[in-house]
This record gives sequence, structure tokens and C-alpha cells, in this order.
Amino acid sequence: MLSRFWQLIAGPRLAPSSPAGAGASDMALPSATGGRVDDLARRFPGYVAPMMVLTGVYLLAAIGFLAWVVDYASAGHGAARGSVVIRIGWLLAAAAITLAAWDPLLRRLASGQRSLPNCLLALGATAAAALLLARVGAEILIEHPAQVAGGDLRRSAVQMNVLTRALGRGTVTIQGFDLPPDASTDATGKAVLALFPSFALPDSDRSQADVGTMLEAIVARDIGDAADSYNHMFIPSVRALRDAYNNYAAMQHGMVAAIGDIPASSAAAWRKYLAGLALKKTAPRRLAKARWKENAAAVQQSGIAVADDWAPDDRRAFLAAAALGARQRIDATFAAQTAEQFGQPIPPSLTWQQFLAVPAVQARWRADLHAGTDVVLSPTLTLDQYKETVYQPWLWQITKQRFDRLLARSDSFAPGGAQEATGENTVRWMIAVPVLLGCAMLGVLFHGYRMLRYMLEIGIPGLRQRGLIAGAVVGGLILFALAVPQPASFRRAVAYIERGVITHFGMPTAIKVWGFVQLEPWLYPAGEELRSLIDGG
Repeated sequence: MLSRFWQLIAGPRLAPSSPAGAGASDMALPSATGGRVDDLARRFPGYVAPMMVLTGVYLLAAIGFLAWVVDYASAGHGAARGSVVIRIGWLLAAAAITLAAWDPLLRRLASGQRSLPNCLLALGATAAAALLLARVGAEILIEHPAQVAGGDLRRSAVQMNVLTRALGRGTVTIQGFDLPPDASTDATGKAVLALFPSFALPDSDRSQADVGTMLEAIVARDIGDAADSYNHMFIPSVRALRDAYNNYAAMQHGMVAAIGDIPASSAAAWRKYLAGLALKKTAPRRLAKARWKENAAAVQQSGIAVADDWAPDDRRAFLAAAALGARQRIDATFAAQTAEQFGQPIPPSLTWQQFLAVPAVQARWRADLHAGTDVVLSPTLTLDQYKETVYQPWLWQITKQRFDRLLARSDSFAPGGAQEATGENTVRWMIAVPVLLGCAMLGVLFHGYRMLRYMLEIGIPGLRQRGLIAGAVVGGLILFALAVPQPASFRRAVAYIERGVITHFGMPTAIKVWGFVQLEPWLYPAGEELRSLIDGG
């Protein structure tokens, strides 16, 4: 059945050469109908259609992947999602290798040189081998170097990652590496920033004061400036406290109402007590004194704390004990409700100002605003007061934490150190970015060439020079992209990267990096649209 289906879309197999002495009837040409089938097979080979679809899907995925990696790396996100990006990258590499191997296999199947079962087996084996090859390549090129990297390299990678974020946001400058203010939104600027941590020259002259200033600017961008914090944190916190006070007042109203019901509930308890004695065919005055203690214990078990020697007919003492017990239960309920909301019980009957002064309320408020333990918060704080007492200390605290981690000893990043995982993941990402971008770019160029060949094979049947034409078109596009001068605003930055590549990796790598910086801006717009479409726009 499958063989018949393939003959319908690809045409019959070519007849083998007749052995010597074969009759003329054995070498007869196909009928008119068979000739049309052969012509259709020549004009539109069956393997071209699925290969065009698969290649087109790969090209869309690879171009979108290029834009995704450039966006992610240029923003200095580091290794937060690096493992996911790397996994997708080597899956795309496996897809590129698989498609390159499938073309000759399907071509042989279409020409009758290979049977369908054997071809299907070869296709599956090729895909599995390509997947294994890509995985081994990722292990050799990315995983192993990251695992054996020393503490110095790991610390440098973390520092370069932070520096990339600062450069992209315009919060720091480097001598000789001049980026325009809109670098983080320009395709060329993103390509340069994406490669900066992997290839830039080390900036050993940067002082600790410069690093602190850089980190403070980064933190300020992460958490917002003082005005943003005031408008989006402080003011909503005051509103939340007003709501909490209204809730506190509602609980207090419920408490007052429950206290007002105490006389009625106490009287009801007395009537219930009398009814219980009546069921026993007795009354308070008829109980013998020897049974008073037994009777008091029964009343105590009902929740009314009368004295052990309480007289059974002492109604006033009974009502007082019942009222006291009810009030204690009401107070306990109120304390539990306020403790659940504020962490510890709050006394009743407080005004708004008294409520705000309660230590538990102040502690909860300070925690929400990341304020220091010695800060006394007030809803009337102005922006300047808030910036001085709350925002600036919070900013300095976060900056100091990052500063201490960033400038820690190298053994802190080495295997077994406190920041081992951070250092290893960042090195892995620093190595992975150029590898993933280079593989994806080569895959796009190679399979772009194959796509043109398929289009020529369908559009111009019998054209033997289609490979040469497709290669000339792709090569011409590459030369055109390489020949277009870089924007003047990025030339110094690109030259800075090139010097770093030549110094540490040599001229061949520098040429590849320069080629990527030249070519990626041409692919980025399409990749950005694809990425936005995948992300939901």
C-alpha cells in the first residue's frame, strides 16, 4: 500500500537496463499515460513537497530562536533560563543535521534506488543519530567546559553578565566601548551586547566604587526609582492599612455587640440550669449541702466557672460567673482574630493613630516596604522623607548584597563554594551564547540554500544548474549583508569586541563574530515577529 502511494506521488521506478539479448517488447517505452506520470515525477518529485514543509518549519524556528537568544543574552539575564535555551538550541541543531541527511535519502527513494521500508528505517536512524550527535556536541562544547571552569573564570563570567545589564541599560560606560542610548532596542546593539560577555576585553581597572555605582543603578532599574516605589508601594500600603483598620473596627463592633448580649446569655444559662435540675426532680433549695460540690462541678463543666462551694440557689454568683466566662471568650476570639491578621493580638478600642503605633502593625508595615527595624512609619510621609528613611536604605541593602556576591573571593565560585551553582551556570551561558548563535546562523544559511533549490526544482523542472543558482543567490545575499557598512554609532563597540576576540581567540573567530554581527540585523526583524507570535505578542 505504501509503495503504491509513493508511486502515485513520485512516479514509477526507472526500468532497469535490459540484459543482452532481450526482446524489443521487453524494452518498450511506457504508454501515453505512463509518460505523463513520468513527466509529472520529473516536474514535481514527491520528496520535494515534504522537505519544503519541514525545511520551512525549521527556518522559521531557527530565525525565531536567533532573535530569542539575542534578546535574552543582550538583556544580561544570564543563566536564569539558560538550560532551557541550550536544550532548544541543540534540538534545533539536531533538526538541521537530520534535514541535511534526509534530502539524499528521499531523493534515492523517489528515484527508485531505495525501497520504502529501508528508507523509513534509514530516516529514523538518521534522526536518532543526529539527535545523539547534537547532544554530544553540546556536552563537549558547552557542558564540560562549564563544569571544569575554575573559580576565577566563573567569577569573571558573573561580573561580565552584570556589566552587560548595566551597559544595555545605559547605567555604566566603558572606555572604547561606546554604545548609543538606544542600543538595547536596536538589532545591531542587541547582537553586540549578546556577544559582549563572551568576547569582550577584561576591564581590570574598574574600581570597587565604580562597581558599586553600577550595581546601584541596576538595582534602581530593577525595583524602580523612589517615585515609583512611593506610588506603587507606599501609597498602596497606606490604603491596605486603612482597610485593615476598618476590618479591625468591624471586629470591634462585633465584640461590643457580643458583650451587650452577655446579660441575656447569662440569664438563658440560669434558666437552662434550673431546667436541668427540674429534670432530676429537684430544685436549687432542695439540694442537700453534701451535694453542693457535686452540683458546682456539673455547672463548671457547662462552661460557667462558679466556686467549688457555690450555693445552688445563688443566682447572682451564677450570673456573674457566666458573664465573666462569656467576656473571656469574647476577648479571646478578638485576640485570635487580630493575631491572625497582624501576627500578635491587638487591644480593642484603638484610634487610627493608636492602631498605627502598635508594634505588630509597624513591624508588618516595615516588612511590606522593606524598611529598617528602627524606622517609624507614618501615612503622612512625603516623597523626600520616604526616599531618605525607606527607599535609599533598601536600595543600599540590595546593592550591598549583590556587591558582596559579585566581588567575593574566587573560591566562593569554585566547586564546593557558596556560589558554585551561580558561577557554573553563568559560565555555561557565556559559552553557550556564541555556540548557539553560530550553529543557528549556519543552519539558517545552509537550509535557506536548500529551500531555494527546492523552489527551483518545482518552478523550473529539469534545470540542472539549480544548485549553482541557489548558491549564487544565498552567497550574493551574504556578501550584500557583509558589505553594508555598520551604523556609525556601533562601530567603536564592534571594534572593541573584535579586539577582544582577536586577543583571546584569534582572527578566524573574529571574522565569524564580525559576520554574525553583520548578518543578524537582517534576520532579526523576522525573528522578532516570530518570537512575539510564539510568546503571544
